[in-house]
Amino acid sequence: MKEEISKKLNQILLKRTGIDFQKQEELQTEDFFGGKIKIPARELVLICFDIENEFSIRIPERELLAGSVKNYVRMKHMVENLLRLL
Repeated sequence: MKEEISKKLNQILLKRTGIDFQKQEELQTEDFFGGKIKIPARELVLICFDIENEFSIRIPERELLAGSVKNYVRMKHMVENLLRLL
């Protein structure tokens, strides 16, 4: 299941950012907003919508405020945890 989540999440991010996080593992812990990646905030909103649609989940506001969409690793853990709650 974790592998499937990783693949789907990577496909969403690849489509929206052009970055393959499975091939560029060194970027998995880089912040989306600064440094090397620099994803625009509006694009991150679209990524969140894509995640909600792909996994049939709702991302609670508390997750956004807690920084759960700060980088690939945190985003993956968030999706895994939300899927466990279903």
